[in-house]
Amino acid sequence: MATVPNRRQYGRVVLSYGGTIRTGQGWSCTLTSSTAFHVPTAAQLKDMLDTMTGIFVSWWGGSGGQLNSADVVLDDLKAYFYPAGATSATAQAEVTGIAAAGAKTGTMPTQVSLVHTLLTGLPGRHRRGRNYVPATGVSLTNHQLTDALTNTSANTFASLLESLNGTAIGDTFWLTSVSANLAEAAPPTVIQVRVDSEADIQRRRADKVAADFVHAATVPA
Repeated sequence: MATVPNRRQYGRVVLSYGGTIRTGQGWSCTLTSSTAFHVPTAAQLKDMLDTMTGIFVSWWGGSGGQLNSADVVLDDLKAYFYPAGATSATAQAEVTGIAAAGAKTGTMPTQVSLVHTLLTGLPGRHRRGRNYVPATGVSLTNHQLTDALTNTSANTFASLLESLNGTAIGDTFWLTSVSANLAEAAPPTVIQVRVDSEADIQRRRADKVAADFVHAATVPA
């Protein structure tokens, strides 16, 4: 089972979505949801992911995949349940083989991302989250993304969260998206998704990028 630090005094489901870049390099983003009334089983988490697969594929087709070249693939969803205060998951499930590829032809470096900031309306970094969605296939205008693409990315991710919030586990409670970095007893919900036109990088992906070619030139004596 996955182990993560936990100062949160509420049960939560951690949802991971991701895949591969250029077949070998992995990428992933996470969302966190509070579970106030129910302790889901692995089977219930799997049922949830089965429902969410269509939601994520729809978002990828209309937005995420429009940021990426064809060698960037959304391929898996994973869910982990952590009881209040726990550092180890007590139930987990996954869906693999989604194989939804990017749709664009841009050639940005593999670590280029578009940051989706999740805002709760409250101050402080612990009350907001970020998803670094790959953006390897974008084309830039004046070194930045277009206004239209920025708007679409924010709007469709907000719609994604709305759809995820309406996904039940065991027909006993509903997911409420909360900031992935939250460390409080009473989690506020995400009320806004902010995206700006400046491309960013995900450093953990950059650290894993291997050069296709290296040449060292000798300096003559």
